[in-house]
Amino acid sequence: MRKLLPVFSFAVALLLLVVVSLPVFGAYINTLVVRIFNNGTEFFGELPLLVSVNNTQLYTFSYINASGLNTNLEEGFFARPYEVADSRLGIYAPSFALGQVRTYNYRLEYTPEQSGFPLIVGVGGNLTVSDNSTLELSNNFTVSVNGYIQTDAGGDKNLVEKPEAFIITISAAQSITASIGGDDTFTPDPNPEVTSVDGDVTRGGPGEAWNTIQGAATGVAAASNAGDIESGWGTAGGANTWGMLVRGFLLFDTSVIPDTATVISATVRVFGTTKQDERPWGDLTWNVYSSGPATNTTLVIADYNKVGTTPFATPITYAAYDDGGWNTFTLNAAGLAAIDVASITRFGTREATYDAPDIVPTWSASDVARIIFQSADGANAPELVVVFQEASVTAAGQVSGEHDVDVFANFTTLSISVDGVQYDQTSMVGLSVPDNANDWVFMENESVIYADSIQVYNDNTPSGAMGLQLWYEPNTMVLSSTVPDRAFGGLVNPGTINWGTNPAGFEVTIGAIIPFTSHVSSSAESAIPDIFKIPDNLLYYEDPDADVTGLPLYGVFSNAAISLGWSPQVGYGFIAMIIPSVVMAFAVAVATGSLMLGGLFGALMLGMAAGTGVIAPWLPVAIMVVMIFGIYVMKRT
Repeated sequence: MRKLLPVFSFAVALLLLVVVSLPVFGAYINTLVVRIFNNGTEFFGELPLLVSVNNTQLYTFSYINASGLNTNLEEGFFARPYEVADSRLGIYAPSFALGQVRTYNYRLEYTPEQSGFPLIVGVGGNLTVSDNSTLELSNNFTVSVNGYIQTDAGGDKNLVEKPEAFIITISAAQSITASIGGDDTFTPDPNPEVTSVDGDVTRGGPGEAWNTIQGAATGVAAASNAGDIESGWGTAGGANTWGMLVRGFLLFDTSVIPDTATVISATVRVFGTTKQDERPWGDLTWNVYSSGPATNTTLVIADYNKVGTTPFATPITYAAYDDGGWNTFTLNAAGLAAIDVASITRFGTREATYDAPDIVPTWSASDVARIIFQSADGANAPELVVVFQEASVTAAGQVSGEHDVDVFANFTTLSISVDGVQYDQTSMVGLSVPDNANDWVFMENESVIYADSIQVYNDNTPSGAMGLQLWYEPNTMVLSSTVPDRAFGGLVNPGTINWGTNPAGFEVTIGAIIPFTSHVSSSAESAIPDIFKIPDNLLYYEDPDADVTGLPLYGVFSNAAISLGWSPQVGYGFIAMIIPSVVMAFAVAVATGSLMLGGLFGALMLGMAAGTGVIAPWLPVAIMVVMIFGIYVMKRT
């Protein structure tokens, strides 16, 4: 019996080692295990993930309270930001490697309760709020976004946007820019013209060679008071002759745009009434170009060749041209540069496949290729819609992470601060955020992975003093897609979440509820969960985010780990590091008969394992103590 005592002692010590490797759970907690597997083809950095969980049912069966605040989300030792909605969980993932599995423990009946949840809308999701007079910023306001700001470069990564009025955006990598802007719609003057004209100039007759009619200096007729405008050409009866070529002119008085404004975008819109491709040619297109008529208020035949050849937009094809509605040309950089904020912006239209580049079309007798649209003297005048920026401030050098972004305006100055440090300011004397009917949009295109708080202050209060007008910081379960506005008890400016999705290839597995104490059933509950198993996420690894993809035989150990329900980090730590170290130490000790050599060999292997960052540094020490004790026991017996 005395000989068995050392063996028994060794077994107890080994059992204690396993026990202390398990995660520590608080009392009165149930757990829902969520596993997410990146089975796609892409590595991801920070991600806002969405998981379908029926939190309404969990409340009905008394696993959580109505607010959902008596919950927590853990990954190993780490608590992760999460959001509780009635039919889903929003989960923050710091990264996701190819083939990686992340295991989250959704703790139920958790104490102490949370004070609130961050907003997580998913990949491609956003948060919107309807336009409201209480949210018009004017020139005295504060807009704040607190949360995880993703500052990598990307298109339309807007933290906050009220289109054509105000925006906070990721303007470049690690740069957050806030700007005040506006938009205006301009039309040419109808007859009698005061500052701007529209119309067309035509060259035509019995028939001319293409090179003659296309390159002529003057036309034969100019029209600026008709109800419509033409653009195109037509053939004559004589072989290889052309009887008509017409070009349009569109002038707009844009002098009301502030001289200091920067044009951000613009479109030219015309209301079509007719289109003809009589041959047919089949490849006709039209576009917007520069123009230079002799005056801004009338057209003459000498203006015929005063339409440029550099395209100012993407051309509209004959098939796409609407001869009973609006046609929109979105201006390119050359077109935007041609907008004159101090005077008259002068555009023209011409057929873009043959006329503008001077390419001879295939000839056929007496066929027409043209479009017709209404002029300023018609029912629907041509429009130039310009979006411009009046003032902007930028906080550069901001790496992705938790930040508090604040944009301030105080009648005279616009400024931006990040984490309490002011980075930029500019004058806004005489400026004000435009009052328009566009709705607000927050958290676009993963600009904000999760938002702890979104707030808007302005002086649109009954007293005229600065006041909190919008406050999104959920302190209860999100019902459907509605986020309460805590500024006024959720009655004035509730937000709407447009839920995003998870990236392609992501697979989610939801386990059973695992009780760690006796569960108290509600009267509505039909059955008490009877599944009880030891938690499967052994907490013996140092860093659940440790990169193991470059370690030897990654594929083998990753697949083995996944088959056991473990992450690759757990698989490497247990299968490839701890077990081999212990076994080899015993084997060397037995083979050589030397306790010292066995211990040194085991220490070397465990030291190398700890150096990968996958297992905790304390674990090799604990294992070595038990291992040496075990070898000693074996030698004694």
